[in-house]
Amino acid sequence: MSEAERAREEALRVLRVAVEEARGEPGVYVSRARVMEQTNSTDLGRFSRIARYLAGQELIAEGVNDYEFFELTLKGIAAGARY
Repeated sequence: MSEAERAREEALRVLRVAVEEARGEPGVYVSRARVMEQTNSTDLGRFSRIARYLAGQELIAEGVNDYEFFELTLKGIAAGARY
């Protein structure tokens, strides 16, 4: 598996966990700490890169403090539920 494929898989895993944390509801703030805990992630820089990627894909919207809390978009909820 290439680095790009691994990064995409990790981003999808983060998205799925975020959708679960938000219970599939738009407009609900999701905690970066909870998502990192659920995905066994300890690298804040890597999480920030993943969050920026997801935001660039319009799957999440930045909330506060470099994605400390963020919202899922409708597109993000649909994509996270699909995978």
